[in-house]
Amino acid sequence: MKFKKHRHSFNDLNMLIETISGALVPKYTISYISISAKTNKCTIEYVSDDLFDLTRSVEQVISENNDLKNFSIDDIVFKKWLYTQPESNIYSGMAASCTAGTSTTCFTVRMCGSITTSSGLTYNGIVTCGHGQALSSSVKVNGANFGVTCLMQYAHNAYGDYACIRRTSSDTFPNSATADPLIYCITAITYFRPSKNR
Repeated sequence: MKFKKHRHSFNDLNMLIETISGALVPKYTISYISISAKTNKCTIEYVSDDLFDLTRSVEQVISENNDLKNFSIDDIVFKKWLYTQPESNIYSGMAASCTAGTSTTCFTVRMCGSITTSSGLTYNGIVTCGHGQALSSSVKVNGANFGVTCLMQYAHNAYGDYACIRRTSSDTFPNSATADPLIYCITAITYFRPSKNR
């Protein structure tokens, strides 16, 4: 095994993407933000926004945040998302939120597809994070009603942090034949709840 010393730690890069995503998601449509351990950089994959404006916004976030003083725009790789489809109005990276009681949780759409519940019912929907959500909570995507949280996993010492949102709107998804199936579109989510939790 050979170790290589990098300029930024994984924790520092994680702080960078968390700060940037918090500032960008309300304004831009971002497909994903990730860390590359190999290049020691962050990658921002954007959908249809102007790269010049996006780059300026990222530079501004870095310059205004004292915790990011060791970073520059050179530490970020910008990639254009190549799978945008005009017939789709829901796709990976879009801003979403749910309200449970008096609190609202914000997150992003990760995957689109069909959801099969343990009782065998199948719905079209999306997968996103599970923390901060509640079963049967109403979910909005880009500020418009989308659906209802029908399955979720987020518990202390349990495997998984996900929520399945059943579509109740007329929104459309990318065509799985032309979208990248490994990242942006899945064909099915099958969830079997353990019998003790039924």
